[in-house]
Amino acid sequence: PGMAAARMQVLVYDRLKHPVMQAPVHAGFEAIHQGNMYVSVYDPAGATWSLLFRDEEELSSFMLGVALARSTLWTSESYPLVLQDVHFGRGATAEYGDKVWVRHTGWLE
Repeated sequence: PGMAAARMQVLVYDRLKHPVMQAPVHAGFEAIHQGNMYVSVYDPAGATWSLLFRDEEELSSFMLGVALARSTLWTSESYPLVLQDVHFGRGATAEYGDKVWVRHTGWLE
């Protein structure tokens, strides 16, 4: 699994479908939700890219893809859990000490 995942990348194209950025997905790769339909990622040179998605479905699909790609990189010697936000709420951001309700679906192997 690790070898296949090492070839996974985020590819960004312009409106004319010319490639403008590629970033390999690695265990430490971060896709950070910035609010609304924006996600930030870093390319190999350390430049920040802000990606705009058309709707929540596209955004969630991208974030799920990132999580799945990262999860294939973990081994029994590394961290056993991959955390990646996939769906985002519309309310206020939770602060330290706030009580929140979380609906979680997961599986153990």
